[in-house]
Amino acid sequence: MLSNQGVVKIFVKGTQLGSVPGLYYNNVGISSTAYQNLDYVTDSTGLVIGKIHYRAFDLSSVGTGTLTTKATNYYSPYNVLSDSISIH
Repeated sequence: MLSNQGVVKIFVKGTQLGSVPGLYYNNVGISSTAYQNLDYVTDSTGLVIGKIHYRAFDLSSVGTGTLTTKATNYYSPYNVLSDSISIH
């Protein structure tokens, strides 16, 4: 990892629309890249129930504010699932 790079670990339960969850700073999309390969999460029978994404971003694109990730459910009604952290 580079010294000017942040990495977030994002768990998406179920199946998402699109290939990666979006990353936002104060509700504005920021560029991110895969930091490492996906990890698949399985239940006790081995059925895949979700994925863990590792997304890297440039720390100069954030400051004090809110970092949010969003993923859209693959199936109708296409709910947007999100989570946020505050940066102080």
